[in-house]
Amino acid sequence: MNTPLKSLFAGKQSKDTEYRTIIKTLLVEKQPLTRRRISEITKLELPTLCRALYNLTYKLKLLKIASIKPCITTGKLVYHYYFIDNSGGLGYE
Repeated sequence: MNTPLKSLFAGKQSKDTEYRTIIKTLLVEKQPLTRRRISEITKLELPTLCRALYNLTYKLKLLKIASIKPCITTGKLVYHYYFIDNSGGLGYE
């Protein structure tokens, strides 16, 4: 049976997993990445990824917009995300 309390905790675990997946991807790649590239690597859907990146950037303050450059696919200017400092996301683990 899925109680409201159980659902609440399931949501937190899901967010933690998304955050860890993004952080690990940036650690492995060792360079700023776009949402599109992070999505390709992690297989996270863009709406989920956008929310997680927003939270990691503005609420948890682990990531920053490292640069704004043209997308290699569309040519439009896009954000490239990376760690705020050299912690590599260790503040979250």
